[in-house]
Amino acid sequence: MVVRDGLSMIVIERAKHRSLTTVPLDIVVDRDLAKTALGRAYLALLPKCRRTAMLENIRQVALEMLTTVEAGMKSGLAYFQTHGYTISGGDWMTDYHAVRMPLVLSNGNILAFNCGGFASQISLDDLPNLSQKLSAMVDELGRTQGASR
Repeated sequence: MVVRDGLSMIVIERAKHRSLTTVPLDIVVDRDLAKTALGRAYLALLPKCRRTAMLENIRQVALEMLTTVEAGMKSGLAYFQTHGYTISGGDWMTDYHAVRMPLVLSNGNILAFNCGGFASQISLDDLPNLSQKLSAMVDELGRTQGASR
């Protein structure tokens, strides 16, 4: 689970089965909002005016990397609008696949949830099934917290 801090997504909670390989997503580690599916999930749920302002901020701060990541951000937003979640098939790390989805808390804060692993353990074909399981968890959390997706 992550929250936004400036142009970063900060990991605030993490769980993994003991048999899984460690992925560098320890608590308080930050990830670039513009380069990760976690960030794309966050952007997808922002109201359009806030998303536009955030994208403009990214453009101003990170102009040199924008051309590289802008296509990924746009495709992530389009994918979210169709499916209700974002995926990563090697965007963040070439051998890491994951599904992410956001949740809006009753106070307006947006959290993004992630489920993934190395390609040797989770294939791209596994992501739709993972998305259903993650969605059920996020929806249940949303019901208990008065939140929405």
